[in-house]
Amino acid sequence: MVRIWQDSDIGTMLAWLDFSIAKHINFWDSIISKLDESRQIHTGDGFLFTTQQIQDKLIGLPREKMYDDSIVRPYPKLVEILAKGTPCLPGLAQNLVVKVHEARQRFEGDNLYSDALQPTSTLHHTTTYSEKDIPAAQNFPDATDLTNTHSPNNHHDALQSSSVCPARIESFSADQGCALLAISNSPKDIHLTRSAVQATQLSSLEDKNQRLTEENQILKNALEPGESSFYEFYRQGWDMQRRIRSMQTAIGFFDIQVPASQEFLSFAVLDERMDEVQAELQEITHCLGNSVAARGVTIIRGSKLESLIHSGFSSASDMRTADKLLDECLSSSDTLTVIITLVLTAIRDWVLDTTFPNLQDGLISSSFMGAYRTLSIDCVGPSAALNLETAAYHQFINSALFKDHLVPQTAAVLADSFLHASSCILPAGLSSDALEYLRYRLTAMFTAACHLKASSALTNSRRYQFIVYPPGPIPESNPSALSSSNQANITPQSRSQGCLKVYNTVFGNILNRQENLLLQTKNFLGADEVYSSRPYLHSKTIVLQNMEGASLSNSHQTSHVGIRNESRDIHESGSELSSPLSLLDPEDTECHDTLTPSKGDNHGSVDGSLSPQGTELQRSNAPSASKYYCSLCSQKFVSTWSLNRHKGRQGHQTRLAKTQQAKFLA
Repeated sequence: MVRIWQDSDIGTMLAWLDFSIAKHINFWDSIISKLDESRQIHTGDGFLFTTQQIQDKLIGLPREKMYDDSIVRPYPKLVEILAKGTPCLPGLAQNLVVKVHEARQRFEGDNLYSDALQPTSTLHHTTTYSEKDIPAAQNFPDATDLTNTHSPNNHHDALQSSSVCPARIESFSADQGCALLAISNSPKDIHLTRSAVQATQLSSLEDKNQRLTEENQILKNALEPGESSFYEFYRQGWDMQRRIRSMQTAIGFFDIQVPASQEFLSFAVLDERMDEVQAELQEITHCLGNSVAARGVTIIRGSKLESLIHSGFSSASDMRTADKLLDECLSSSDTLTVIITLVLTAIRDWVLDTTFPNLQDGLISSSFMGAYRTLSIDCVGPSAALNLETAAYHQFINSALFKDHLVPQTAAVLADSFLHASSCILPAGLSSDALEYLRYRLTAMFTAACHLKASSALTNSRRYQFIVYPPGPIPESNPSALSSSNQANITPQSRSQGCLKVYNTVFGNILNRQENLLLQTKNFLGADEVYSSRPYLHSKTIVLQNMEGASLSNSHQTSHVGIRNESRDIHESGSELSSPLSLLDPEDTECHDTLTPSKGDNHGSVDGSLSPQGTELQRSNAPSASKYYCSLCSQKFVSTWSLNRHKGRQGHQTRLAKTQQAKFLA
């Protein structure tokens, strides 16, 4: 690689110029960049070459330099530099003329007074000069290195021996739009023609005018919404930014006081969402039954299972590994409680303690901002703008994009992730139908958790905490979290697995409201955050019944039929799941004989008493894990909430009539 910053290698620049011209490549972009890289490697100097530096180096080439007073290294002639450098470096000819003109004036000015060159004596010799001995102007040296004009090593015949005609120089410079030079044997005749200067300026102005014309045309096209979707897209963005800035200035965007009817999420809605999670957890316990998890499993470091075990079973000061924690929990508690604890921990860590829905996501934010834009256009004053934030988000979570796509897809991914993470500790005796049913129940449970999380974002003045009780005795401080609605459900055969607490943040927001663009979706306290010093507004505890029944891992026919009917019920009741499971048979209308319907059209309870809805439930003698049964269609349910949802489903009576007709025909 040539090192053009060294005088000994400066002559090789001409080889690069010849190469650039022969190969029709850009000298500056292709060659100088490599020279910069070489300069950095050999000298460590990070400064890059400039156009002026390269031009000065080329102009300084036409000279002969003496080495050791005996070796003469020839250098190219001025016209050769001009012919080769002009096509690669536009403007070189103009700079060359200026340099030569300045050097000539300096040369003539230095010889204006002859007194300065009168006889002088040195240690070596004494020489006498006279004005007539001064070289004439026509003998102007070819050296254009201005710092070395009076060097005694310069010779005076470089330009006089020029063999390159002006036509050749003109051919090189005309293509590049540079000024033309007319060079003769006399340096005084080097001049720049006026027509060439004007032609160069005109060419530059034409190029600039062409660029401005193209930019102007682009702007004109943008002014026509029918021709430019680009302008329409950014016009909406600019309009939204203007409206948001106006709202922030007018009413304090992040301190909007929304009326209580929209700001506060009803406790009944929270209880309903928690009941959904509890019902799905109860079905998971029926699926697992009395199975025993595998022991002595090696848990992969950094896996999701290790994170869930540490998050659900260990404290901040606990330094035990995940393997030891799991073995100790399985030794001191039953397998079902340990697995349910991991499931609740996944709900807390993967859904509730996150920013779901993530409004920064492109698809989600576009839908949400679309609803926000529609409402903002209809906003006619500050009073309507007060409810704008909540109304837009409420419209978003009720949209088809959120309910039919985002939530089901998220829940399915979380269910698969949990099954994959816990596959090493799940009972080995589970059949493929049981695993598929377990995946179905996990998906439904994560769906309910996603809806709970999304609904809670409407309450900016509240904070929530989801507590997971690890296996073992519940701490004394935790039973106070049981609400009055849960106290009646606590029996010796039941256990509270988790609790949701609701706090008020009027006295100080512990989270940064500026983290989210519009709504506070990061509103759940982490597992390690202590918030017990502040009284809570409401609590809801998940209580699971330790009911003995046949496991799905067994091949009992009654249990299998009950699962098929329950899966069909959930699928037909409008669940958000994208597709039915493979074990689900929509055409199956057969009811098992052991599920005996009661007389009349009422639903009865287990003990024969009437439920708050006036329905009567009757329990069969079949070894089933469900607690409530529908006497009309022989479906089984784990809670009154599931039974009421089943009863109010559209088309229930029609399907029941078809079932009874099939029985009659049989």
